[in-house]
Amino acid sequence: MNLPSVSRRCLPIGVLALAMLVASDALAVQVMSRVATARIQSGNVTLTDDSVSGFAPGSVGSTGLVEANGADILPEMPLIDAGAITDHDLPNGALGVSTGYDAISNGPNDNRIFDSGASGSATWFDDITVTSSTLPAGTPVDVRFVVDLAFTASVESSLALATSSADCTSTAAGVQGIVAADNRYFDSLEFGIFIQNGLFLPPYQVEYTVSTTVGATFPFGFACDASSEGTVFPTGPVNNRVENTASGWSALGVVIGGEVVGADAQLSSGLIGGPFPSVSASGAAAAQAALPINPYVVPEPGFGPGLAFGGLVLATRRRPTRA
Repeated sequence: MNLPSVSRRCLPIGVLALAMLVASDALAVQVMSRVATARIQSGNVTLTDDSVSGFAPGSVGSTGLVEANGADILPEMPLIDAGAITDHDLPNGALGVSTGYDAISNGPNDNRIFDSGASGSATWFDDITVTSSTLPAGTPVDVRFVVDLAFTASVESSLALATSSADCTSTAAGVQGIVAADNRYFDSLEFGIFIQNGLFLPPYQVEYTVSTTVGATFPFGFACDASSEGTVFPTGPVNNRVENTASGWSALGVVIGGEVVGADAQLSSGLIGGPFPSVSASGAAAAQAALPINPYVVPEPGFGPGLAFGGLVLATRRRPTRA
């Protein structure tokens, strides 16, 4: 059976938006944007969803948890739930995205195919100015950006129809220092694809350097995306229906810091209206603290409400990852 994938419906926009800055030295729009979406579908029909998107009103904030709950689907009310959240604390260089879901099919009377999932993006566009009280304007300098990551991801499905993914990308002064394809996590049970590279591998830190001058203002952008989704439906003969399950999550927290290398100069953020976060304030502990709280992200993956039902098929694949 060729089933539609939720990942084609709950698409984060962070990486797509940030692509506008690649290979460009034009000044950026100074905004913090975020998207959090949770959705349950059957075929092309959206049964219930919730979403928050747009520009953040300040340099610190959260979308709050958005939720799509099977209890809102009538008349059968399937045991399916999905949720997403994004957080940001720009003065400390922190961004976080968390998504998750838990689903069980709803036979024997309800034989619909349910696609459940969640996605989120956090995107930071800024103008950074190099300032110095001792160096004259035009003095060449190098600026170093350091990104630390904490993430957790899991995917389970008794039908092998589930995906968990995340990625990060960044550009500054027209240089794409972090490329999404090289800094991603992707686990698809349906297609048997597993990718984990760059920032998502130890030591969970990447850095890049750009060249500029004292007094110059250049664009900076950073985006991170996460999504998790799965498909369930009953299988087996009519008189012996088997309820199938899927559950999973993808969550990340990043901390971004910048500094002028070996020179008496500082970085100022136009969006924050003050100093750009320093490299010294980043690190593994700060990235871990940036992970948003999400009820679907648990120490060990489980089927949630599905455990209350008999006759469940055990997951054909299970891959929890924590960093």
